[in-house]
Amino acid sequence: MAKSKKNSGFERQNAVLGQFRRDARSSNSNSAVAQCMRGAEARKAYSEKMAKKNEVRFSPKALVTWL
Repeated sequence: MAKSKKNSGFERQNAVLGQFRRDARSSNSNSAVAQCMRGAEARKAYSEKMAKKNEVRFSPKALVTWL
C-alpha cells in the first residue's frame, strides 16, 4: 500500500510555490510564471476589446419602436 501523509495538500502547495519562485529567478522565457504573465496581457487586451465592443450607443430606431 502507498503511504499517505496527513498534510499532503500542504506539501504539494509548498512544492508549487517553490517552483514559481525558482521560475521567477530563472531566465527561462518558457517558465510557468512567464506563461501566466503573457496570459494576463492577453486577457487584459481581450477585456478591453470586449468593453469597447459593448459600449452603449444611441439608436433612433429604439425611439420609433416605443411610440
